[in-house]
Amino acid sequence: MACEDRIEVEEDGAALAARLAPRLAGATLALAGPGQFFGRTGIERVTLLRVEPGPPEALWEGAVVREEVAALQRALAPVTLPGELDTMHATAWTTAWSVAPSPALVVDREGVVLRALGDGLVWLRDAGALPRDALRGVEATLSADWVERAVVIEVGDGRRVVVACCVEHIVHLDPTYDGLDLLVDAWAPALARALSVGLGLPLTLAPDYR
Repeated sequence: MACEDRIEVEEDGAALAARLAPRLAGATLALAGPGQFFGRTGIERVTLLRVEPGPPEALWEGAVVREEVAALQRALAPVTLPGELDTMHATAWTTAWSVAPSPALVVDREGVVLRALGDGLVWLRDAGALPRDALRGVEATLSADWVERAVVIEVGDGRRVVVACCVEHIVHLDPTYDGLDLLVDAWAPALARALSVGLGLPLTLAPDYR
């Protein structure tokens, strides 16, 4: 029996939410959702993340039947927003974000990076509060050697505000790393697409992400 087959899989999202609810005591904002790749058909690696009060902390992680993820998210609302994370099969999270119809939100281990506010404002940790109309687009960038990856908000005054970035040294360390690996290690285009929908911004993807 493979190790993955011994992992307990949650098959009832609402029942899981009832067990997890006590862990949210004192939380004013949380996020729950799957990562980018788990490797088992029909199963997602799901994380429940307390966002506020910060710093953000993973309160629970486990395997959940894909069709039950939405039920888990609904049962944990309204404190918990549905979202996604940059986790792979067994990697730690570094960036998480909300998905529609929730307001746009991006967090990392230090706290909130981007948040859609009321009255047409978007707050960015590296730029402050900006009118939504001042934002021109969102881009998922990728260096020519696939090592440097980022998601960038383009501002009308010419600024490019980095929302998330990473350096993937595995590209050079693993001689078998190819386009299939890039396809599943897809946090940057996933985050960029979520922001494009959540903020109503034009989306640009690096050619190798298309």
